[in-house]
Amino acid sequence: MTEGLPDRPANIHQIVAINQGRLPFTMEEPEVRPLQPSEVQDLMVSDPKVRLLDMREPEDFGRGHVAGAVNVPLSSGEFEQRIGWVFEPETPLILLGEQDRDAREAIHKMGFLGLDRYVRGFVAGGLKAWEEADLAGKEMSQISVQDLHRYISESGINGFQVVDVREDEEWDDGHIEGAFHMNFKKMGKNDLELPFSKNDTLAIICGGGIRSSTGASLLLRHGYQEVKNVAGGMNAWHAAGFKTVQD
Repeated sequence: MTEGLPDRPANIHQIVAINQGRLPFTMEEPEVRPLQPSEVQDLMVSDPKVRLLDMREPEDFGRGHVAGAVNVPLSSGEFEQRIGWVFEPETPLILLGEQDRDAREAIHKMGFLGLDRYVRGFVAGGLKAWEEADLAGKEMSQISVQDLHRYISESGINGFQVVDVREDEEWDDGHIEGAFHMNFKKMGKNDLELPFSKNDTLAIICGGGIRSSTGASLLLRHGYQEVKNVAGGMNAWHAAGFKTVQD
């Protein structure tokens, strides 16, 4: 009876608890507190469990982001569900958007799943304010499918590791030969293990380049040094006429 059903929502236990009245549900519009970059940095130092949630688009995240931030774009139709997948339950979160108003939209969406109560605040002024405060930032390379195909052709799949973070059914329909498959939903685990060296070059791919940015940001948090997000994902790979295989 359960064969073929999608995964249960990551927040299912919290949703059930809210429905049963064991956890509070925010009835009013939830508020989110503005924080200066220095306050955010202090919070992240004083509480190692605090996570910075970067809600910008993958290409913006790639051009520059706060070290250790996890990229879950606000534009995703599964934004609040994906937060539940990639963060441990009850993880304290700080939001960072392109505009300050993004924080209000985000916490509104999060409120439906009871996630709003874990938000400590948002970075007032976004990444620009962080940079103006002269705080350290990082970049994450974006790579085209054409460059990915060329690298694989020149160095072989073992010289340039491809990590496919899509759902099982997407993988089964066709994937890059030699790629390693791990759903991005599993990458937030503290005990994550991949069969690669922390210095290997990893190209992270999904369907369109959004889930892969989330997965890539999580791998950076896990200490992988050379992580690239494949822009356009498998949609762009197919459009370019590159071949796939099925197991």
